[in-house]
Amino acid sequence: MSIKRATEKNVKWSFIESISLKLIGFILGIILARLLSPADFGVLAVVNVFYLLTTL
Repeated sequence: MSIKRATEKNVKWSFIESISLKLIGFILGIILARLLSPADFGVLAVVNVFYLLTTL
């Protein structure tokens, strides 16, 4: 397999992975928004912001 072909294949799979993760996160957000009260969902959002800031 040529290096160009391997690179194209890896870029394609990386794109699919990225889109899949975003789609799963979106779906989970919708499910959590339906299951939790607005106050609990807000607390979860604040915790998520702090988590993302600490993992940079």
